[in-house]
Amino acid sequence: MISERLGVCDIRITGNNFAKLLSEILKSNIMLSDLTQSTGEIRCRVLSVKINALKKLCEKHNCTLIIDSEQGINVKLRNHKKHFGLLIGIVIIIAFLSVISNHVLQVKIVGADAQTREAINAVLDDMDIGFGTFIPGISFYELETALTLETDCIAWAGVRSHGSTLIINVSQIKETPEMEQKRMPANIISTQNAVVTDVQVYSGKLSVMVGDAVAKGQILISGEYTDINGEKRYKYTQADITGTFSHIANFKQDFVTIEKVISQTDYDSKSLLLFDADIPLFSETYEGKYIENESTSYFSFLGFELPIGIKHTSYDKYEYKTIVQTEDEARESIMADISRYEKNFLSEYEIIDKNVTVKKDKNGFYAEVSYILSGEIGETQIILAKNQ
Repeated sequence: MISERLGVCDIRITGNNFAKLLSEILKSNIMLSDLTQSTGEIRCRVLSVKINALKKLCEKHNCTLIIDSEQGINVKLRNHKKHFGLLIGIVIIIAFLSVISNHVLQVKIVGADAQTREAINAVLDDMDIGFGTFIPGISFYELETALTLETDCIAWAGVRSHGSTLIINVSQIKETPEMEQKRMPANIISTQNAVVTDVQVYSGKLSVMVGDAVAKGQILISGEYTDINGEKRYKYTQADITGTFSHIANFKQDFVTIEKVISQTDYDSKSLLLFDADIPLFSETYEGKYIENESTSYFSFLGFELPIGIKHTSYDKYEYKTIVQTEDEARESIMADISRYEKNFLSEYEIIDKNVTVKKDKNGFYAEVSYILSGEIGETQIILAKNQ
């Protein structure tokens, strides 16, 4: 299908020698669409850029070419020639906006109270930064440094510009109240049915030895102790405990699946970004289900980025399709699922051994994977004790 955006003409060709004409049109790589033929006449659609070449072929074979209608970008451009003054005015306005966008018209301070705002304004005055200042001439790094060093109320400062607005984000210094840091008493318990292979105790009482088999939930490091008065007390525990344990994962891959498939990727829309405004250009409505992908490109002048740009939005049409896999394809898919599972869920452990059992029935493949893993098996469990 010929894209109307490039400019197309709906035409009629009258004459008698159509066979030779059509043959030469094909040899000349002139694309015709919506072609219909009746006695003494051909109706079709052709790209505007090919219309002159087609006229010459028609004259060569004593045929007459008549343009019934024309549409596309070239038509819009010709129409705009009548409003040349308006176009010049728009260009002047855009040029004016691009110039003033490089000068400070507003200073926006974020995250500061009234006292901090006064300190920030004092720093700006000292650096001669204010209304009308040329933004590319401002060193954001020097301003950020001055805000943190020359004031006693700012812990961090970030400076950026958005159009003609200078934005200053600050984090104020807050007095931290004195507090007593106290860790909750806790035990360390096992997260797996495992065999302990290594223990490093930093705080607490070891309840198991290397080589012991432990059950899930069993206390490995105890936070309980007896003080000098013989009373039972509890404290925080800390340790690194490594063990080996078994783990089983199951996977399934059907021969017939329903998947989301991209069917078209040629839809596109544009909008003009002017400061904070988003103005649609050539807006169209598409029917169906689409995945939107956006990208933005800003204009620049003398190396400076202007607050004017074009946002491109492409629409990928998708649909759900039934996918039928062969046995080899289904087996590859289930093996890929196993690899992804290991990468996403078992990466913190060392795989000591792995046994994969694959079974097939009329619907697909089933896989059971038995692992022997090695890794951290300790987990902190808070002790909810009274009178601590």
